[in-house]
Amino acid sequence: LPTKYRDDRAATQLHNRLIERLEAVPGVARAGGINRLPLTGSGNGVAAVIEEFPPAEGELPPAVNFLRTTSGYFEAMGVPLIEGRTFAADEGDADLVPVLISESLKRQYWPNDSALGKRITVGQERAQVVGVVEDLRDERVDEPPRRSMYLPAARGAITMTLRTTVEPLSVVDAARSAIAEIDGDLPLGKIGSMERVVGDSMSRTSFTASVVMIAEI
Repeated sequence: LPTKYRDDRAATQLHNRLIERLEAVPGVARAGGINRLPLTGSGNGVAAVIEEFPPAEGELPPAVNFLRTTSGYFEAMGVPLIEGRTFAADEGDADLVPVLISESLKRQYWPNDSALGKRITVGQERAQVVGVVEDLRDERVDEPPRRSMYLPAARGAITMTLRTTVEPLSVVDAARSAIAEIDGDLPLGKIGSMERVVGDSMSRTSFTASVVMIAEI
């Protein structure tokens, strides 16, 4: 919907409205979104220049797994927060974009120190670490997690995740209606439980209490 959500600010406002409305659906405890779910395929790495550890002359900066999430995503997915905070509904327009990093990335560069406040240039964006979250696997449960960074969600495809207090798929119709109330033109893709995404090997984890929806924004 390029004519409706022309920039990241408009997309953020939409995300916030969707989250607020979805969390009002009976049986939904938390809602949040991400541009690519865990265990659904690896994305491209993005060059990350860490202020304290600049690459030597002639060397390329390390490439890290790069994702974008809304507020509420880590809570909806039950991902533990190691230190700091997750994203707020409106992070404003600060010179330094807030960034969350995975535990493995923190362990690599700051094994004995806090990562909070560290500065990183991700692509063209200057960012500051506000939190550290537990590692998530990108492709398969039997492969080690990649070092990852998360920036606030922007314009583009997003998957909404819902943590429920009831049987997950029982909220699908109400969730569809909630999304239509916000924007009846918003196209929806696949709907299903995380149990389907992760398979039987993950069926006993906290991820089973989630419903996922894909919306092109």
